[in-house]
Amino acid sequence: MTQSQKLQFRMSKIKQRLAEINKLEGNAFTPEIREEAERLQTEYTDKEVQFRSALIAEGHDDGKANVVDGEVRERRRLASRARLSTYFDRAWSGVPLDGAEKELNEALKLTGEDAVPIDLLADVEDLEARASGIQDRAVTSTPGDYGENVARITLPAFAQTIAARLGVRMPVVGAGKQIFMTMTTKPASGAGFVAKSAAADATAGGWTTTTKTPQRLTGRVSWNIEGVAELAQLENALRRALRKQIADKMDQAVIDGLYTAAAAVNADGSVITWATWQSKILAQLDGVYAGSLREVSVLVGPDTFQKLGGLFRNTNSDLDAWSYTENKVRAALVSSRAPAKASSAQKALVVKSVPDAPIEVPVWRRASLVRDPFTDSGKGIVHATLNVLATNSPAVPHGQSQVKILHPKLS
Repeated sequence: MTQSQKLQFRMSKIKQRLAEINKLEGNAFTPEIREEAERLQTEYTDKEVQFRSALIAEGHDDGKANVVDGEVRERRRLASRARLSTYFDRAWSGVPLDGAEKELNEALKLTGEDAVPIDLLADVEDLEARASGIQDRAVTSTPGDYGENVARITLPAFAQTIAARLGVRMPVVGAGKQIFMTMTTKPASGAGFVAKSAAADATAGGWTTTTKTPQRLTGRVSWNIEGVAELAQLENALRRALRKQIADKMDQAVIDGLYTAAAAVNADGSVITWATWQSKILAQLDGVYAGSLREVSVLVGPDTFQKLGGLFRNTNSDLDAWSYTENKVRAALVSSRAPAKASSAQKALVVKSVPDAPIEVPVWRRASLVRDPFTDSGKGIVHATLNVLATNSPAVPHGQSQVKILHPKLS
């Protein structure tokens, strides 16, 4: 095992432990656990630098290795100490932030007592992305358009959503509109060997741009003061419910947007069979947007899953159509987020993972958590509203070539 492999293995162990710690809430997050998290975060940063040095020494460096500067290190340190539960607790009680949470907001330039870093809202945070420091890259302004930013990949906000498992990225972005650029005409598309003294092809490239602006995604929970006194874990339960509520609404909006981005197709004329389903899956390989089934993800509804699970290659085979799909594609998912069955047919979704052209849904870094003890104060009811800014439709670089709808007839 090479030095870089040893370091990579240790880094993986550290991330696994940090992920476990990150799930702890309330009294489970003891001072000893906090110290362990800080120590592991520091060790990870050191191991990362050693890993990059090892890659260079072993000749595997791709030219992208860089040394993490002091500012990024400090943000990581603060992020490892900050707890989402503290933001909720302070909003619950109305007490201003202090400690690591206040310092993190200041480092991220998030103003206002209701500000919450969106990075902390994920049910399961992508610690690898956080540790890489990618989220700290500077915003690149487009020429002549103040306040508009070219989108870049950062920390996913909702790592366990169906959309994310289909390969949709949810980058955390800074203030301003997000512009997604797609090359529609390759420069010098006629490149090739030329005769001596012949002129080289100088075909100009062409671009299309898609602009995404923030829209408010709001979740709200309410509780009475008697309930808090009677049930010690009520606040934690409400906190988890609110976070899940936001993630679920976001997920559904993205899935709906993917279906909208794909070309509408009529339902199949004949009932689906093992052979016709296999043909549909193999037909997704076009050699341009997908060169392997491992670059294809499939989402079906529960009714389609039930049908495929009962279709076998032949009478002597125990390989059903759904198991075949799971074994072949990048991700095969069943979800009620797919449109309901209608007229004995149900729409399925195909998403192709195009290299260097991912489908993205930007999420703005500043979320807000507003506590309202006044509206129903006479009833002893307190409201908490969580506002997240995101676009409600995904940016699909290659449109209907990248997302497809299958419409199998089930009966």
